[in-house]
Amino acid sequence: FPVTISRLVDVGTIVSIGKTAWKDFGDEPWAEKGDKVVFAKNAGKIVEDPEDKDTANILLNDEDIVAIVRG
Repeated sequence: FPVTISRLVDVGTIVSIGKTAWKDFGDEPWAEKGDKVVFAKNAGKIVEDPEDKDTANILLNDEDIVAIVRG
């Protein structure tokens, strides 16, 4: 990403999807586990793995995902 955009967004990989995902989107899934996604830098909540303090994940709401990276 260009420098100005990289200050505003982050990229991550979906590792899990909750049961309530897509409810506000008519229950039509538009992303799946393993997809690389773009989200706002300030979105979500960082959660440490209680069994491995070196591992952390960001919990996002589905509406916080702004794009799927393909190709």
